Amino acid sequence: MRQSNIVPLHATKKTKSQVILSEPRVFNEAQEIGEHLRQNRAVIVNMQRMSKDQSRQMINFLSGVVFALDGTITTISQNTLLCVPNNVELAGSISNLLGENDINHKGW
Repeated sequence: MRQSNIVPLHATKKTKSQVILSEPRVFNEAQEIGEHLRQNRAVIVNMQRMSKDQSRQMINFLSGVVFALDGTITTISQNTLLCVPNNVELAGSISNLLGENDINHKGW
């Protein structure tokens, strides 16, 4: 089992929330991500190293977990999801409308 990167967020002086950074390679790592969500941790899931079939399985599984926890799942890039339990409120949005040519013209 691989360890995920954990980034603490300061919720209050007494308690801290965590955001888990996960880069799974196989669907078998989905349960660990689901467990983080059950423990009220937000998870950023980068699926760029997974096959398309396994990515679809991961999305389906995490969608179910997030639904059961009354949370939110959001695409933040082509291969990256943000999954948050119901104790985390999302604000703002990220546009996925820029194409690769638009990014190259801006010097990124």
